[in-house]
Amino acid sequence: VNLANPSTVIAGPLDSLFTTLNPTGTRGIKAPPPGPLAALSGRSLSLMELPSGTPLGPLPVAGEPAFADWSPDGTKVVYSSCDEGASEFGANDCSLRLMDVSGDVFSNDRLLLQQQGDENFYYPTFSPDSQWIAFNVGGHFTGVDSDGNPTSSSSSYANPTARLFIISVNGGAPIELSHANGVGDLTNSWPRWAPETQDYAWLAYSSKRDYGHSGQGNSQVWVTAVDLSEAMLGNDPSAPPVWFTGQDLGENNLIPVWVPRIAF
Repeated sequence: VNLANPSTVIAGPLDSLFTTLNPTGTRGIKAPPPGPLAALSGRSLSLMELPSGTPLGPLPVAGEPAFADWSPDGTKVVYSSCDEGASEFGANDCSLRLMDVSGDVFSNDRLLLQQQGDENFYYPTFSPDSQWIAFNVGGHFTGVDSDGNPTSSSSSYANPTARLFIISVNGGAPIELSHANGVGDLTNSWPRWAPETQDYAWLAYSSKRDYGHSGQGNSQVWVTAVDLSEAMLGNDPSAPPVWFTGQDLGENNLIPVWVPRIAF
């Protein structure tokens, strides 16, 4: 819905786990949900008209695409290009790629950050000025499956090693948000920028860190201030994070969503 006018429906239910919209809400990009159809037809990103949901065709992407995000100025799309079998439930060996957008034309698909070693780059999201991309870097971790068997993975799904980074849309070295990440394996995931920036940009994310003396191992939403002038110098632009009040410490809160304050 259009939050400025909640009676206006931008799109109805879509057969996609995650969808990103252009700034005017007239176009959307979706990926097929996990399942037999996606496995048979191959994974792609598709453009659709909104609010009808009419398909407008596949986009020229590389690898197995996931986690697409449309820039606030409407001129770019970033996504993770991953190994075979990727989905929004879990993706491995992902690089970051960027493409340009003009109307319904998507072009110049290019590598922004190459995957290397055990690192996995996922959940990219544009800053409000469209000049920076926050994303997750996940490393290798071990665990246990539902049958009690040991597992080994660098998957995006519930990766305890996940850390927050940003990178310029022009490329260059990624910058770790060290103050926001803290120390240890805290599952710092799902970064989401506030839609406006003044002296600072604000980045909300999910983390399993303790809050005060309360530590139940659940994901909670935290927010960090980001000084983009420091990022331009190559420095860590983040600040120690603040816990959003009002959360139930016994629940998992994963994907932050910023909404405008509306007077009714």
